[in-house]
Amino acid sequence: MGRQRELELVRAALASGAHILLEGPPGTGKSTLLRQVAASRHAEFVLVEGSAELTPARLVGSFDPALVLEQGYRTENFSDGPLVRAMRDGGLLYVEELNRVPEETINVLLTVMSEGEINVPRLGRVAADESFRLVAAMNPYDSVGTSRLSMALYDRTCRIAVGYQDAEHERQIVQLSAARAKPALIAEAVELTRATREHPDLRSGASVRGAIDYARLVPELAEVRAVPIGDWQAGLDAALTTLSGRVRRHESCQRSADQVIEEMTARLSRPLDEVYPVIFIDAIVVKVRDGQVANRPIYAAIGVSLDGERDILGLWAGQGGEGAKFWMAVLTDLRNRGVKDTFFVVCDGLKGLPEVVSNVWPEAIVQTCIIHLIRNTFRLTSRKYWDELKRDLKPIYTAVNATAARAAFDELAEKWGQRYPAVVRLWDNAWAEFIPFLDYDVEIRRVLCSTNAIESLNARYRRAIKARGHFPSEQAAMKCLYLVTRSLDPTGQGRARWAMRWKPALNAFSITFADRFPAAETY
Repeated sequence: MGRQRELELVRAALASGAHILLEGPPGTGKSTLLRQVAASRHAEFVLVEGSAELTPARLVGSFDPALVLEQGYRTENFSDGPLVRAMRDGGLLYVEELNRVPEETINVLLTVMSEGEINVPRLGRVAADESFRLVAAMNPYDSVGTSRLSMALYDRTCRIAVGYQDAEHERQIVQLSAARAKPALIAEAVELTRATREHPDLRSGASVRGAIDYARLVPELAEVRAVPIGDWQAGLDAALTTLSGRVRRHESCQRSADQVIEEMTARLSRPLDEVYPVIFIDAIVVKVRDGQVANRPIYAAIGVSLDGERDILGLWAGQGGEGAKFWMAVLTDLRNRGVKDTFFVVCDGLKGLPEVVSNVWPEAIVQTCIIHLIRNTFRLTSRKYWDELKRDLKPIYTAVNATAARAAFDELAEKWGQRYPAVVRLWDNAWAEFIPFLDYDVEIRRVLCSTNAIESLNARYRRAIKARGHFPSEQAAMKCLYLVTRSLDPTGQGRARWAMRWKPALNAFSITFADRFPAAETY
């Protein structure tokens, strides 16, 4: 699953007569991939576990001592090892953990790959069937009990790098393996597992097997303790049990694996406030090299708390272009983590997003981000007209009500419609989601329009992305953005004051949304 590119490369390499070296971390489906390839080739699949105990005799085979004493060194007294069996049957020999195999054993494999045959003492020459292929696998990041492979081996093989699948495919894998887990738990398991691969204190993270075990363990632990599946302590204990043994820390890290896992669990599944006056949602596009460089959206949700602080609610990696379907999963995750209501959801006007928001929070007001509208306006116009356009746009978003805003927009359309019809269409299409904030107090408008807190964060994200050009993997991109967030706030929440004059805004929210505003003792 999620291995179409690697599957095509392996099939093409084997069909061309090449031997293959697969490089990648554990838990990336290398064995499953090769079993499928062997089945499609109608060839025997011979699996060999690589270790220091894999001597040439165990790999090639040996004569039966009892029969030799009785009958001598006869061909029928020779017990084929996995290499000879695969050579004779034209099978697929798969050697796991090749970098743990002794050098003299690797030399035997080099001979077979070069000559297509092997000379066994007292047995003679054994020629490989023309369909025989060797596929070796190794984890290049493991430095314990391993040795460095010689260039002679690389020179005789085609190297194929196998990384982790993307988040969507890992969710599908967990869903197939953890029948009792609900979609929200599966998403949490995958997100937490993928976070271990991005954490700056960890040299290597957990594979999808960690997510599978987490999704299986949480329901069982919740049942034993008679608590809800969403219980935070049950989730933390499950994470410590299933992930702490699968990660490897950097030598310079002063914390234990348990402490790192506990921090990530608190960041990714920490309970959120029940009410946020405003939640801003946006997608940041990064370039990821997965075979070829492609754009990938990173979904970000940022809330304004009742204390007037910016709170980064989470980052999620998506596939393809930004889509309302994925936003549905993101907002549902926020609701499951405790966000019962929000007064405004500010977005960039993506098609289908208002319906998604209303499904999660029926009373929330969807507000198109004014900054996005203004920025998109400038993208469609010549720089020399920007100052004049700024003056003409300001009466629209500072109007006293929707009627006055429409009148100001009509004036702008009359003045600029002939030169820039796309600008008029842009504002006209977004009008229904643009005008809601005009019905509210000026202090509420200031919170919605004062986007310095989110714009400064996005600017830091984009600066970090631009400095790197593109990323080798989705995990590398998420790690970069997480480090940016931690540089702002060690808690990983990106805390910062949203507005200097927060108390007037808090009073305005409490009066305007009095029936939904939490009581003073609850926040």
